[in-house]
Amino acid sequence: MPYAKAGVQIDQSTQENRRSKNAQIFSELKKSYDVVLVMVGSGPLYDRVGDSKPEDVILTGQLSYSDSLAILKEADIFVLPTYSEGFSTVTLEAAAFGRCIVTTPTGGNTELIENMTSGILLDNISPKSILEALEYAIVNTTFRISSGELVKQIVKTEFTWLKSATRLVEISKEMSRQ
Repeated sequence: MPYAKAGVQIDQSTQENRRSKNAQIFSELKKSYDVVLVMVGSGPLYDRVGDSKPEDVILTGQLSYSDSLAILKEADIFVLPTYSEGFSTVTLEAAAFGRCIVTTPTGGNTELIENMTSGILLDNISPKSILEALEYAIVNTTFRISSGELVKQIVKTEFTWLKSATRLVEISKEMSRQ
């Protein structure tokens, strides 16, 4: 049976992130795969998910930054299906740990992830789409590992403080010329 140590979702349990639907998707995955889902964070939907969560879904509630990073470090897959997101710091952190990332092409995710190369960008966040992406990442160990290593290298080379500051200076100079 294919195995994924953990699928991790870190969010604030908002409607946008559809936390309760993700617990249901996980129930489907458990039928065929040996997986554990860790959901980190708290928010308005936390209690609702807790009341109906399947076995092997771990709800941590709010954690310290270091505890959240420790969970990311142990995960195989990081999933953040969302309708709207800026440039998610937690996605960058998952990438820095070399985790396979499943998310949507919102905000800055497309700057970090090339679909089916350095992660998986969902076409939509329907349960079927999320389930198929997670199944692909679980079954295809080579992809899961190689996409994680690639996105880790992208973070190391393209998302350093020096590069970010340099881009900001360039944008400022460009704007001042207008």
